[in-house]
Amino acid sequence: MKVKGIENDLLLCCASPFDGVPKAERIKELVRRGIDWTHILWTARRHGVIPLLYQNLKEMHPEDIPEGVMVRLRDEFRKISISNLLLTSEMVKLVDLFQSNGVAVIPYKGPILSLQVYGDVCLRQFCDLDFLIHKHNFIKAKELLRSRDYEPEYHMSPVEESIYLRNECEYNFCSVNRKVFVELHWDIVQKYFSCNLDVEEFWRDLKPVPLLGREMMTLSPDHLLLILCVHHGGKHHWETLGWVSDVAHLIHTSKDIDWEYVVEMASRSGISRILLLGLCLARDLLSTDLPDLVRKKIKDETIVKSLAERVCVKMFIEPENLTPEFERFSLYLKQRERLRDKTRYCLRRFFTSTEKDWSLLRLPPALSSLYKMIRPIRLTAKYGLKLLGYG
Repeated sequence: MKVKGIENDLLLCCASPFDGVPKAERIKELVRRGIDWTHILWTARRHGVIPLLYQNLKEMHPEDIPEGVMVRLRDEFRKISISNLLLTSEMVKLVDLFQSNGVAVIPYKGPILSLQVYGDVCLRQFCDLDFLIHKHNFIKAKELLRSRDYEPEYHMSPVEESIYLRNECEYNFCSVNRKVFVELHWDIVQKYFSCNLDVEEFWRDLKPVPLLGREMMTLSPDHLLLILCVHHGGKHHWETLGWVSDVAHLIHTSKDIDWEYVVEMASRSGISRILLLGLCLARDLLSTDLPDLVRKKIKDETIVKSLAERVCVKMFIEPENLTPEFERFSLYLKQRERLRDKTRYCLRRFFTSTEKDWSLLRLPPALSSLYKMIRPIRLTAKYGLKLLGYG
C-alpha cells in the first residue's frame, strides 16, 4: 500500500514508532527534497500528530526546516502539552473522587493511553477524559460529577434518559467552564454496532501505569488493542493517521501481547475483520511488525487488503471531504464477517432512536414507545430524498 506525496511520507515516518539512525536519515532526506510546510502543518493537525511531527523534527536538528515552521510547531506543541497536563490532573482528581465514593472506574484513552503507548502524556492529542464504569454505578457517578460542576451534554426527560441508557454505551458531561469533557462508558460502542465484546473480561485483567508517583490501573494491552480497533476503526473508520499510530505504538511498546488470545476474542466477538484491518494499516502505513499468526490471517481475509486501500484513499487523497453516511455504512458492513451481525446492525441502526430524533418531537411519557418510529421516518426523509435526487 503506497501513499503518494513527500509530505505524507514525512508524516508517516514521524508517526512510526521506530526510532534510531535510519529513521532520522529518512526524515532528513525527505526534508531536503522540499516540503510544502503549510500543507504538512494543516495535515498534521487534521491527523492529530502535531506532537509526533514536532518531536521528530526537533530531535534531528535539520538546517533545511524554516525557522518559522519550527516556531509554529513548538507553539502548537506547548498548547497541546498544557492542555494535556491539565486534563491529566483532572483525570487523577476524578479517579480519586470515584474511588473514594465506592465507584469502581477504569481510566482509558486520553492521557492514560498516551502514557501507555507513547510513554509521555504530551505526545498524543486528546480533548476529553474517558472512564469505564459498571452500568449499575451510573447514577452515583453522575451525581459525583455534578458535585464537581459537570453537567450532562444532553438534557433529557426521565423517559428519554431511560431509553438512552438502554441503547447507548456512554454518557457525556461538560464542566461549567466548558474546558473539560468527560465520557462515562459502560460499553465500548453502542448496541447497534453489534460488537459482542465481553466488557467484564476487561475488568478482570487490569494493568498498572505509573503516573505522578503512583500507579493507575487501566486496561491490559490485549484488551486495549481490541478496543482501539473497534473504536477507531469500526466506529470512526480510521479517518486519521493518529488513530493508526496508536495501534502501531501499542504493539511496539507491548512486547507481551497474547496474540492467540486477542485473535480468539476477536473471532468470538465477530470483530476479526475490524481487528485485522487495524493491524493491516499499522503494518502497511507505519511498518509495524506483526506475528506470523496475524500476517497469515490478513492474507487469508482478502477483503482486508481492499478495505485498507479504501481507508487510505479517504485518509490521504480525499481528506477535505468527510466520509458520506452511506459510505460509512457500507464500510462498516464490509468490516463484519458474520451475516447475523450485519443484519443486527442494519435493524438496530434503523430503529434505535437517538437524541437527534427526540429533538424533532418531544413526546409525553405515555407515548414514549412511538420514539421507535420517529427515527425510520427521519432517516427515510433525509436519505430517501437524496436517493431520488432531491437532497
